[in-house]
Amino acid sequence: MKKQLPITTYGMDILRKKTKPVTKIDSKFIDLVQNMFYTMDRASGIGIAAPQINLGISLAVIDISAMEEYKNEKPLILINPVLSDSHGEDIQEEGCLSIPDVRGNVKRLKKFI
Repeated sequence: MKKQLPITTYGMDILRKKTKPVTKIDSKFIDLVQNMFYTMDRASGIGIAAPQINLGISLAVIDISAMEEYKNEKPLILINPVLSDSHGEDIQEEGCLSIPDVRGNVKRLKKFI
């Protein structure tokens, strides 16, 4: 059964700490990923990282398919992601589940690997 996880909020130490790599993928990990997607969806988000649910591991889930222009995109599970290359920048309005009810323009990379 899917479980909604508590979301950490701005100011909590875990949001500023370096994460540790994921080292084991088992049924407990799969349950965690499913619960992260469930929590993100219930909070009307499009992405959530493990530190946002008070876990210091390198894991994030993303699902942008609710946005009309990305309706055909599949959900992503990012395990130990590493940025190796990037091109261009873009500014878009966005929010953060850890900073409720605040939105603002954020500069992001346009393309990255």
